[in-house]
Amino acid sequence: MKVAAVTELRERLERETSLGASVGDGWWPYIEAAATLLDAAYPGWKSGQIKEKFGGLRFYITPAPYTREPERGTDEDKARWEREWYEQQEAIATAAERACQSKCEICGDAATTEGGSTGWIHTLCPVHQAQYEEEKTMGRMLHNA
Repeated sequence: MKVAAVTELRERLERETSLGASVGDGWWPYIEAAATLLDAAYPGWKSGQIKEKFGGLRFYITPAPYTREPERGTDEDKARWEREWYEQQEAIATAAERACQSKCEICGDAATTEGGSTGWIHTLCPVHQAQYEEEKTMGRMLHNA
């Protein structure tokens, strides 16, 4: 997968996150696809945090406020509709997280999640996994020299 240039949407999401966004370029197409869906269906949502943790994408959002006021329905119905409103937004963010479980953090190609020799867990394609292992080995060799 060819990684796209930094977009206006990506810049907005990075500004909105409380701690910045710290994921590789390979996952951004999935984050942006989810954000585009959220923008279209749920105006007002915000990106809370975008990061890699234990080799997986974590895409935390602040859902858009529930703005629909149905004319009919009990208080229980309204509470259920509001809960579903939030759950639908969370489901879109979760779908992006799941899509990235098998995509390289760096390039977006097919990947596996593995613990490297350093103990860190990454989701990398074979090419980037080899590069990562080589860099860590070289770093240890230089450090021990």
